[in-house]
Amino acid sequence: MRSDVANFVPPARVRMLALRRRQRMWSLLCAAYMLAAAGVCGSIAATGGAALPSIRHDLEREERKSTGLREELSRTAARIGATNKRLETCRLVHQHPDWSGLFRLIARERGEEVVLEGCDLRPVAPSGKATDAKADRPTIAAEYSLALTGLTRSQKSVSGYVLALEKTGLFESVQLVETRSRTEAQQQLVGFTVRCALADKAAPKPEKKAVLPAPSSAKEDQR
Repeated sequence: MRSDVANFVPPARVRMLALRRRQRMWSLLCAAYMLAAAGVCGSIAATGGAALPSIRHDLEREERKSTGLREELSRTAARIGATNKRLETCRLVHQHPDWSGLFRLIARERGEEVVLEGCDLRPVAPSGKATDAKADRPTIAAEYSLALTGLTRSQKSVSGYVLALEKTGLFESVQLVETRSRTEAQQQLVGFTVRCALADKAAPKPEKKAVLPAPSSAKEDQR
């Protein structure tokens, strides 16, 4: 025989009791999670705090090594640049003509009345213009331009010096560029500029391409 038990608790109160039980359960779970997280964070902080000085020390040491390597690289680059300049100078000195004989001849031919003030020797570019003496990378040229400036007592002495340079047979041409009147120590003198063209016979010259004659036509052959 079944007997039904009547539940006189209001439904709203039943729902309120169930909600409170769930709140207590979630509160306990959150508290446990927070305690576990706090423990993990404390452990990480304890181990990390002890290793931090070591990591900072390693970083500083590597930075010092990097700075030293950069400085050494800069010094090495400077040494390489200086060595290249010395090698280039040695190459030019080895291949450059010996001008000592030329300068002795110029001084000998000037006689007693001519005083030289300047001597400018420059290689001549293929276009015919003298190159700059301060070029970054000079090369061994086949032709040179020599400019001589000086003083003498008369126009006749200038002409005699030009003639003496021509008679040496060393220059391709000797040209009197200009003469000008100058007063030095209360004396009337003549200033001059002479330009000489000089060819280096030993320097390699560009090869000339052979030009073949045009083929003749059959009619021209018959003629």
